[in-house]
Amino acid sequence: SHGIAAEYEGLEGPVAETLLGAVRDYGGDLLIIGSYRLPSLLEPLLGGVLDEVLRGATVPVLICQ
Repeated sequence: SHGIAAEYEGLEGPVAETLLGAVRDYGGDLLIIGSYRLPSLLEPLLGGVLDEVLRGATVPVLICQ
């Protein structure tokens, strides 16, 4: 396990708010999040989650593309 603890839990709610709340509730010290390129017309509609996470994060965020 290389000293890394991880858990899986299915959560519901607004994505960014739910992720940030889970990090806070579990005392996480790193948030790893996936990202992908969106067509420019969809970016304003679907790309806001990553921006919201980055603006609200209290721990480092590792973005995997």
